[in-house]
Amino acid sequence: MTQMLSRTAVVSQGFIVSIEDVTERANFTHLSDALAALWDALRALPLGVVQADAYRSYLIGEGSTERVREQLAQSGALALTFTMGGQSHLVEIIHEPSKRFPWTTRSTS
Repeated sequence: MTQMLSRTAVVSQGFIVSIEDVTERANFTHLSDALAALWDALRALPLGVVQADAYRSYLIGEGSTERVREQLAQSGALALTFTMGGQSHLVEIIHEPSKRFPWTTRSTS
């Protein structure tokens, strides 16, 4: 007797981040690394004190990874903005959902 068992392999795709007109899109396996990279890029910009404090708290403050992970679980992406030089810039955090690849195992008894 031959049985076919379907299984699904899950491959995590990670996180994509970018800052409009400042950085290219970058891929990260871990959300904490993605948030730290965003903060490193943002803190080098001439942001106001209030904007810098807000982004620091949001991206690397206490509970930030869990908070962002929960928000990404709801929508898959976050779009934040900041103003620099009188112009708004988009900060994106995108979760590439896990892709599921079916595979089949045959067993003979």
